[in-house]
Amino acid sequence: MRKAGIYVSRKRLERHEEMRNEGIYVLAERAGDTKKEKKLEFTCLRRSKKAQQQKKSYIYMKFKKELQSMKKFYEELNELKRIEKEIDKLENKNMNIDGQTISFSKRKSGYQYYIYHSDGRRTYVKKSDLDIIKNMAQQEYYRDLKEAVTRQISALEQFLADYNAEAINKVYENRSHAKQILIEPLIQPDAEFIQQWYQQNPGNQNPFPEKGKYITDKGEYVRSKSEKILADMFYKHNVPYQYEPALKLKSGRTVYPDFVLLNTKERKTYYWEHLGLAAEDDYASKNLEKINIYEKNGVVAGENLLISMETEFSSLDIKQIEQKIKEKLV
Repeated sequence: MRKAGIYVSRKRLERHEEMRNEGIYVLAERAGDTKKEKKLEFTCLRRSKKAQQQKKSYIYMKFKKELQSMKKFYEELNELKRIEKEIDKLENKNMNIDGQTISFSKRKSGYQYYIYHSDGRRTYVKKSDLDIIKNMAQQEYYRDLKEAVTRQISALEQFLADYNAEAINKVYENRSHAKQILIEPLIQPDAEFIQQWYQQNPGNQNPFPEKGKYITDKGEYVRSKSEKILADMFYKHNVPYQYEPALKLKSGRTVYPDFVLLNTKERKTYYWEHLGLAAEDDYASKNLEKINIYEKNGVVAGENLLISMETEFSSLDIKQIEQKIKEKLV
């Protein structure tokens, strides 16, 4: 009798994928060889789809917090660089305090200040010369602050250079399909999540009879030239989006924002409204009321609602849109 080994046919692999989609996870498939027949034995573990999604969601939330922390690191780095530039502006390049230190002694009326020089001399500072000692103390502070800031910038830059937020996802994604179908990843792959998001947020839901006449780079029709520009910018930056989704409000009423978008890294959904006639009173009032309704339903401007606008005399600000996409969506 030959030793039992692992036997997985192509048909079985296809079935594995079906079983995984149904919530059945194959742990092992052993083939026992006898004279008359091969007997396949399966050890399976059944889990509900809800349970597996909850587990993935929990693990991803931990991962999401890590990504949010990374944003804070970048914000901190930018703030430190801003401080460094500010110090450069404030430093008095003409004042050399190297080799000089400030000393003081306590007096009833306050402090008596001295300057110690590199050659050991001590200079008494008169009251009339307090501005000199103030300037010297300030420059000493700037020098030490700059050294501390520079050290922190260097440490953060080194950390950010070494850290790769995508490495965790790549562990699964870099495996061959033959292995992927045998694995249940702890963190749901981006492609799978995006596909689910598209299914949960279908586009072109607005029943308004007028058909769009502008075709986007993605191949869909939108109603205005500005909406085409926006859609093409989302597409350019690989931001998953749908045009005119249905958003059901708490009141039961359904509204149709211009776009729904996904920040894939944070797995956060945003809505985008474009106000094309912002200067017209009736149009502006109507849309302000719409934004107010959104906020009452948890769709808040600046948080998960992004707004662009233009008027007859002020066209769409492309640079501002680009910046908003980079800050919120990629």
